[in-house]
Amino acid sequence: MITRKWELEDCETLSSERTSAVGTDSGEGKQFLVMNHYGDEFLDKSVASKWDEASQSWYADAEKLDRYGSVKGDSVLCWAAAASNALFAQGWATGITISSAPVFATEDDVFEYYTENWQDIGGFSSDGVGWWINNSVLYVDYFNTEYLKDPYNPGGGFWTSTSISEVTPDHWLQWFYDSSNRKSTGDAVKENLLDYLTAGAVVDLSIYLYNSSAWGSGHAITCWGYETDASGRTWLYLSDSDDDKGTAADREAMPNRLQKIEITVESKIGDGAKELYLSNEYSFYDYAILGMTPVFRRDEDYDFQTRTNNSANAVSLKLAEDYSFSRSARMDRSADIDYFTFDLTGQKGTYLITLGSPFDVSAYNLTVSLYAGTAAGGQLVDSMQMTAGSSYVFRLPSSGGGLYSIKVEDKGTDLSRLQNTSYTVTGEFSGTGYTGTINTAITLLIKDSLVDANVVAGGKVTAEAQSILQNVTLESGGVLFAADSASIKNLTVQAGASATFAEGTVFFGSLSVAAPVTVEGPLSIKSDLSSLTLSVDGLKAGETLISGSGAESLLRSADPEVVVRTTQAKGTYKLAEAVSSDLSISVTEAGTGNTFRLKTGELYYTADTGYVLNRDERSGDLYFSITDSLVLDVGKLNVAVSKDQATLVWGLPSAVNEPTPTNYEVIVKGPATETTYTLGTGSTSLILANLPAGDYYCTVYAKYKEFAGKESSVSFTVTGIPDEPTPPIDPVDPVDPVDERPDLAFKSIRLADDGKSLEVTVVNCGKGDAGPFVLGFLAENSVFESSLLTMGGGRIKAGEEAVFTYLQPDLEIPGGTVTIYLDMNNDVEETNERNNEYVYSVGTVPVDPDPGQEPDPDPEVPVDPVDPGKPEVPQLPPQDYYPKEKYTPKVVETDPAPSRSAVAVEALFEPDLVGRYYSLNGGKTWKKYKNPVKVNKNGTVLFRAETVFGESYTYAYEVTCIDKLKPVLQGASIGLEGRNVSVNFVADGTGSDVAKVQLKFKSRSTPSSVVESTGDSFFLSDLGYGKYSWQLRVYDEAGNVSGWSKKQEFVVLNSAADTDGAISLTDGSAVMSGYVGIGDASDSYTFTLDRAGSFDLYAEKTDAKLKLGIYSNGKKVKTITAKQAGSGMNGVLLDAGTYTVAVESADRGKGRYNTDYQVRLNGSFFESATRDDDFNFAARSGSFRALEEASSNEWVGYGDPSDAYKFSLDRSTSLAVTTGADVKIELYNAAFRKVQTAQGSMLSKMLDPGDYYVNIVSANKGRNAAGNAYYNLAVSPV
Repeated sequence: MITRKWELEDCETLSSERTSAVGTDSGEGKQFLVMNHYGDEFLDKSVASKWDEASQSWYADAEKLDRYGSVKGDSVLCWAAAASNALFAQGWATGITISSAPVFATEDDVFEYYTENWQDIGGFSSDGVGWWINNSVLYVDYFNTEYLKDPYNPGGGFWTSTSISEVTPDHWLQWFYDSSNRKSTGDAVKENLLDYLTAGAVVDLSIYLYNSSAWGSGHAITCWGYETDASGRTWLYLSDSDDDKGTAADREAMPNRLQKIEITVESKIGDGAKELYLSNEYSFYDYAILGMTPVFRRDEDYDFQTRTNNSANAVSLKLAEDYSFSRSARMDRSADIDYFTFDLTGQKGTYLITLGSPFDVSAYNLTVSLYAGTAAGGQLVDSMQMTAGSSYVFRLPSSGGGLYSIKVEDKGTDLSRLQNTSYTVTGEFSGTGYTGTINTAITLLIKDSLVDANVVAGGKVTAEAQSILQNVTLESGGVLFAADSASIKNLTVQAGASATFAEGTVFFGSLSVAAPVTVEGPLSIKSDLSSLTLSVDGLKAGETLISGSGAESLLRSADPEVVVRTTQAKGTYKLAEAVSSDLSISVTEAGTGNTFRLKTGELYYTADTGYVLNRDERSGDLYFSITDSLVLDVGKLNVAVSKDQATLVWGLPSAVNEPTPTNYEVIVKGPATETTYTLGTGSTSLILANLPAGDYYCTVYAKYKEFAGKESSVSFTVTGIPDEPTPPIDPVDPVDPVDERPDLAFKSIRLADDGKSLEVTVVNCGKGDAGPFVLGFLAENSVFESSLLTMGGGRIKAGEEAVFTYLQPDLEIPGGTVTIYLDMNNDVEETNERNNEYVYSVGTVPVDPDPGQEPDPDPEVPVDPVDPGKPEVPQLPPQDYYPKEKYTPKVVETDPAPSRSAVAVEALFEPDLVGRYYSLNGGKTWKKYKNPVKVNKNGTVLFRAETVFGESYTYAYEVTCIDKLKPVLQGASIGLEGRNVSVNFVADGTGSDVAKVQLKFKSRSTPSSVVESTGDSFFLSDLGYGKYSWQLRVYDEAGNVSGWSKKQEFVVLNSAADTDGAISLTDGSAVMSGYVGIGDASDSYTFTLDRAGSFDLYAEKTDAKLKLGIYSNGKKVKTITAKQAGSGMNGVLLDAGTYTVAVESADRGKGRYNTDYQVRLNGSFFESATRDDDFNFAARSGSFRALEEASSNEWVGYGDPSDAYKFSLDRSTSLAVTTGADVKIELYNAAFRKVQTAQGSMLSKMLDPGDYYVNIVSANKGRNAAGNAYYNLAVSPV
C-alpha cells in the first residue's frame, strides 16, 4: 500500500457539491494523501474514479440501486458498500474465483455479492470486512436469518488463513450506547484517522446523528485521503454509496464521485465531550465520526497459507520512460519481508536508490538489501539499516545493468503500531559524469553532466535543471530534452534527430541545427552563443526547423547562418515560428563558398539560384525559399524588321518575388559596328533606325543593383529592300497601328417576295464594333407624297451583318425611288463614310451594291428646292420622337409576400428600342434583358432603355420582400396558477412579421407535445402533477425559423385539481397539515410576502420521508427530503413576492411513503424595500439637512440592495459623505457618471456646481443577509 502527496492550489476550488475532485500542481502548505494502487509514480493532476493505467491510481465508489425489500435489497447496506470499496481497492478481492471463474472485476461486483448473501439491514463495515476475510465476528453475531439469507451457507470467508488483524489491525467503534466506552476525544479520533491514511489504509467511517438523547441514524462512507493547510484546517476525501443511488438500473452505469469535506472537532450535544464532525457541506445535519475500520493492502509477496514470505512472489516494479520507479509498502507484521525487482538491462551510468518514510522508522530494526539478480540467488551488492531518508548510490557495470532485487526486512522488532511502518523506495539515474555513446538501450536522466557524448538512434537523454551538457552530438533518431536552467555548450543536432529545450535553457559556444527542434520559451539571459548554424537539408514537408514560443529568442541569441548544400532541393522551408519582427541572416552556399546577407522581404540571386527570406505578418512564421535563377526567356525577346528599321521588344520579370531591374543594357552587333544602349527600368522596347544592310546580333542584359545580370539574345538580317515586314510578335506590334474604327455599308437590297418590302442587309467592314445606328428611307413616286421613315439598328460587331425590312405600299409602281441612308448619329467616325447612301428605283430589279466601290459621282437624288445645286438631306425624326415618359421601362407591379427565396422582377419595354438592359450592382455592369430578372436579396434593380439616338432612360425598382433573417425570441415568461400555466412571449420576425410560435413541452408522465400560437401567449390547462420542461421557437412569414429556445422548467405542485389553499404568516409562522401518499402525491400552499426575509421550512410530524420545497411561479427555489420529524431547510432567503410550499410523497404517491404530516414555515422579515434603488426615483433633497432627515435610520440589504439620493451645489464645494455603517458609497454626477466610490462609512470629494446623486449600496450588493445594514446619511462641507 502506498500514499502520495497531492498538492492543491486552493482548497476551495473543489466544489462542496459531490463532484469528482481534480487537483492542480501547486499549493504551499497543503497536502492531500491519496492511495496509489500499485506504488508507481503518482501524477499530481487527478485521481481516477476507475483504474487508470497512466497514474496507477484510483478510488472506488460502490453504488446502491436503492432496492427496498427485494431479493437483492440494498437500501440500508451502506456498510457493505463501504467494505466493498476498501476490500477491492486494497487487493482483497483480487484473484478470487467461484466455480473456477474470476468474479470480482469492480467494487460494484463485490457489493453485488454482499446483496446476494445479506438481508437489507443495517450493520457495521468492520463486520462486513470480517465476514469477507474469514467469517469472523467483530461486533454483531450475524449468523442468523435476521442478517444472512442462509446462515448455513453464509458466503464470504475468502481468506480463512488470514488473521483479521492483518487486514484491519485497529478497527474500533466509539460505541454510542455507552458514552463511558468512547475511544477518546475528537482530537484523538482525528489523529488516529490521519495516521491510518498516512500509513496507506483505506478507512471506512461510521458516522452518526445525535437525536435528542442518543446517537442514532448511522451511515457508512469510505475515506481515501486528506488535505491540510498551513492554518491546520483539514479536509477528507470521501466516497458515498448514497450519492447517485437509484439513478440507473446498473451499478456500473452510475458515476463514481469523490467529495471533499472539511472536518472539525467540536462539542455539540451538551455533555461537554468533543466529537469529530463532518461540516455541513456534507449534510444539512451534524454527522460525527464515531467509528472507523482501516483496511490495509494485501501483502502480495506473503503466502497466507504457509505464513511465509516468498521472494518468488516479489513485486515487479514498473519503470517509467526514464527508468525511474517509486514504490510504497509497509511492514504488515513482525518479521515481515517485502521483495521487489526492477530491470535495468543494457543501461549504463550511476543509479540512485532512496528510501524514506513519513514516520520515524529509526526505532525499528528494519534493514534494506540490494541484490544483483534475484534476492534468493543473486549477489548481494550492499545492505544497510533503514533510517528516514536513507539512500544508496551504485554505478552500473560497464557492460550494462541487469535485473536487481530489493529486500526490506524486519529483524524481529515488536511492532506495536504497524500502521507507522510504511515506507517508500525510489530509484533513478543520476547521470553523473556520463561519457560515451548513448544507444538504443540507454535512456539517461542527467542530473549533473554529460560530456563528449553521441546520442544515436533510440538513445534518449533528459537534462534536468542545473545539469550540464558539453560537446554532445544528436545523431539521426537521437532524442534530447533539456529542462529549465540546463546548460548546453557545443551541441550538434543532426538531420533526423529531435530536441526540446525548456524555457530558461542556457546556451554557450556553438549550436548547429539540422533537424526540427522545439524551444518552449525564451532562453536564459545568461545564454552566450558564439555561432548558430542552421540547415534545412533534412526538413520534410510540413516540418518547422525551430518551433515553440521561444523560437525567436534562439534566433536572436546569435547571428544565424543558413548553410545551403549543393544538393539542396528548390522549395520553401519554414525556418521558425512566432517571430515578432523582421530580421536578417547570413546565407552560405556550401559548394561555392559564397556568403551574403539576406533580410526579411529580400530576394537575392547568385549565378544560378535565387534566395528569399519572408515573414508572415499574421503568424510570424519565417520562411526561407530557394528558387531558380531569374530567366528572361529567349522567346520573349522579339524583333520586327521593316526596310532599314528593326524594333526590339522584350518582357518584364513575371515572378512574384523577382526584383525589378535597375536598368537594361542593349548591345547591338552589326556588319561593321557594335553599339551599346542603356535604358531605364520598366523599358520593354527599342527602335533601331537607318540600319545598313547585313546581319545583326542583339543581346538585352537586365541589370540589378546587387544581383548578377540576366540576358536574352536574338539575331536578324536587314536587307535594305522594301519587304513585307516580319509579322509582329507579342507583346506588341511595332509596325502599323491597327485602325479600330467601324465601317457600316450596304451589302444587298432586295425586293421581298410580297412585292411590298425591301430587305436591306448592312455589313460592318471595319475593325471596330458599330454602336446603335439609324436607317433612313426617303420614298418618292407618282402615287404617294414624299415621306421619310426611320428604324433603329442595334450594335453590329466587326465582320458581322444584320438584315432590316422596309415596308412601303405599291413599291411595284414604276417611276419612284427609295433613297436609303445609314447614320451613326454623326458622333462616331467610320473608316469610310462614302458608302452610307444608296438609291433604289421602284419597279426595277435591284443590284447588290459593292460596299467597297465608290458611289456614283452624279447620283440621281432629290435636290434642295432653295438651292438646286445642293442635294436634299433627309430629315430624321426629332429627339422628342422618343418621349421619356413613354420609353422609360416599367415594372409589372406586384405585392409579393415575404420570401426567403429569390423573386422574379418583370419589366416592360417599348418595342422599337434598340437596347433593353438591367443591372444588379448599381449600374456598374449591365446585362441584356430577355426574361424576368431573378433577385436573391433585397436591393435596387435598374432597367435601362436605349433609343436609336443613343438616348438612355433608366428606372430603379426596389426589392424589399426577401427575408433570410431568422426570427428572434426576445423573451418569455410563465404564469402558474394551480394546474394551469400561461406562457407569454415576445418575438421579432427581424425581416418580416412573425407568422406563428410553437411551444414544445413534456413531463415524466406526459409525452412531448407541440402546440402553436399566432398571438403572444399560450394557455395550458389542467396539467398533471410533476416537473415540465418547455421550449419555444418562432416562424416568420418568409418561412424562416429560429432554433428551439433554451430548455426551461416549471413544476405543477399539486396532484389534485386545485391548490390546498393559501396561508398567511401570522407572527412570521404558518402551519400546514394533511396527507400525502397513494392517491394524493402532493399538496401545495401559496403565500405572499410584502418584503424580503429569511425562512425555515421543516416537518414537525411525519411517519415517513417527505419532500419539502419552496417554489416561485413553478420554479424551484429550494427542495429537501425530510427523513424524519425535525428535518427541513433553514435560512432560505426570499424576496417580496408570491411563493408556493410543496409537500410531496417521497416516492411520488406510489404507496411506499404514505403519511400524515404537519409542516411549519417560520420567517423573520427584513426592512421594507424603498423605490430609491433607481436614480429616477432618487429622494429629492432641497438642502443637506433635508437629505439627512430623509435618510435617517434607513436600511439596505437583501431585497433592497441600494438607496439613491439627489442633492445640488451652487458653488464648488469639498464635501464629506458619511453613513455610520459598513456599506459602499457611490457618488454620481448629473450624467450618471461615477465620480467617486468608497467602501466603508465615509467618502470625501471636491465637487463643482451641479446636481449629484449619492447611492448607498449593501456591502455584498444584497446577495444575502450578511450585507444587511442600517445607516444615517450625512453630507457636509469640509
